[in-house]
Amino acid sequence: MTVTRRTFLAAAGGVAATLTAGGARAQLQFPVRNITLVESYGPDSLTAQLAGLLEPGLERELGVPVGLTSMPHAQLRQTMQTAPGDGSVLALTVPLDDAVDRAMAPPGQKLPPLTPVAKLTKGISEALFTRMGSPFVAFDDLRTVDRRRTLRVGMIEVESAQQVLLAMLRRTLSPTIVPVGYPGFEALIKAVQAGEVDLGVARSNALIPSAKVRPPPVSLLATFGAARNPARPGVPTFAELTGQRTNAFTVSAAVFGPPGLDSRSARRVVQALEAAASVRSVVEAARDLNIPLAIAGSDLLSQSMAREARVIDRVKPLGP
Repeated sequence: MTVTRRTFLAAAGGVAATLTAGGARAQLQFPVRNITLVESYGPDSLTAQLAGLLEPGLERELGVPVGLTSMPHAQLRQTMQTAPGDGSVLALTVPLDDAVDRAMAPPGQKLPPLTPVAKLTKGISEALFTRMGSPFVAFDDLRTVDRRRTLRVGMIEVESAQQVLLAMLRRTLSPTIVPVGYPGFEALIKAVQAGEVDLGVARSNALIPSAKVRPPPVSLLATFGAARNPARPGVPTFAELTGQRTNAFTVSAAVFGPPGLDSRSARRVVQALEAAASVRSVVEAARDLNIPLAIAGSDLLSQSMAREARVIDRVKPLGP
């Protein structure tokens, strides 16, 4: 089910009015109305794929329609900061996004953290790649580039978790790396293949073959996980190439609520997600898409966020 921006805003406004009158009573009745999942990585992204896998089960478990709408990351952040506290609007995103947003907030501006609800996947590595026929055949070729030259790196949602990868690449290669943002995976791949950018960064699960994944014809230079991907054992890790184990980096997908979401509603969402993810067809579809589906509650999600925050501390400063 797809929710348009107009429908979403109208629903959010209605929820706000209801909460003003009902307050805690509405929270106890979760869910009080239809649920909207918001994400910012585009229609062909990991978060959109997860929504497609889990929406039917969520609707069955919660008894209300569940829809997905995509929006730019900055808009998602604003939407979640002002969303009603009854759980009718939930963010399906990458946990590191929230930490990066707060780390990059202007001096004196403090962003309230979103409410951790559930972790949806195990860690997924990012991958650095280039087009077939590129002069960069291996990662070491990038080390020989004149530091005065600008390297253009295509990414999805540059202003969020990708800032960590940018900082890592700049420390290793060149301070003149310039990020170029694209609205989704397909647009990014087209830009890399057309030579609009020198390199691309994307989730490795979309670049590794599986029963339902036919990766585009690109050349992988490195992955950012702690170990090599068994499906591509010839592709080294960034930690290997730099000789620094701390350069291992993965991301996961998770669900967040607005600031102030009550714990009872959050637990109900976790229960519904666990049931939705246990359906055999969902388990098989996730496996075929290279998605390491694994539902965990807010405690494990918070632990994951703490680890990712330490990664940010190691690679600061962040920024364009």
